[in-house]
Amino acid sequence: MRSLAGWILLAAGLPGCAGGPPGSPVPAAPSPAEAPAPLDLACALGQPPDPVALRAAAAGLRSHLAHPDWQVREAATALLEGLGPDGIHFLALLHPDTDAEVAWRVRRALKRLGWPDERLVRMAAQGGATAAPLIASVLREEPIERAGPAIRALGSIAAAPAREAAEAVALDPEPRARYHAARALGLIGDRKAIRTLDRLELDADQGVRYAAAGALMRLGRSEAFEATSASLQAQAAGGGAIYFYNLACLQALAGRTEAACEWMAKAFDAGFRDIHSTATDPDLYDLRELPSWQALLRRMAGAAVREE
Repeated sequence: MRSLAGWILLAAGLPGCAGGPPGSPVPAAPSPAEAPAPLDLACALGQPPDPVALRAAAAGLRSHLAHPDWQVREAATALLEGLGPDGIHFLALLHPDTDAEVAWRVRRALKRLGWPDERLVRMAAQGGATAAPLIASVLREEPIERAGPAIRALGSIAAAPAREAAEAVALDPEPRARYHAARALGLIGDRKAIRTLDRLELDADQGVRYAAAGALMRLGRSEAFEATSASLQAQAAGGGAIYFYNLACLQALAGRTEAACEWMAKAFDAGFRDIHSTATDPDLYDLRELPSWQALLRRMAGAAVREE
């Protein structure tokens, strides 16, 4: 696997890592006059890209986004959209831009990566230690459409500052803020958060408990998740579509998106018809782009029309 910096260097035509992402077209290298100076970037997975290197790579890729050849511009845009949430620092360096087409392409990539809120882009551009508390403040917001991008944002910056910022929100008196904090801690991936998540797993609010169990599962601690799942399955065996629904939520919070779709299909087959809750539940936020999830929502909508 390749680091974010390695893919960027490759796409920008810079020295660094050989090869390329499967199926991704690679733009032609810029001329020597356009190319930044050679940079020595490690390609080990998980090594944070050097800020100076990122700025140089951003300059190289920007030349492709503004290239007169449409195919080169499209290839550069495809790479931007393939960066995933980890690419937010890189994208922030390109946003905003004085060139209208570059600006449009970067905005499109940000939107497709789930970053519709430009405040978060500006925050993330400030770097991990500075950005983390700013982004974490958004975790106190509702609904999930606003907090969700911040949850992903915290998962994309340096682990220690992000974890500390999310743990501060985990002390908030509002259950929704604690819920968002638990979800963020699962994505950040710092096992030092386990103590905080153990506490949240005992929270008085059921949603917070589910979010903590899912986050612990993501961090390799399956006990809380398995215990909650076993309890819900036992209740579901006695009848009641709501327990299948809750199992779907739990699976989604743990990042098991396909399993979540399967449990929701069982809830539907058992008579669950609340499409509004299904489409807006924050537990199920990460399923929205899955074709299987969209197909299930269409089934539920069709059933609701037929039963009216």
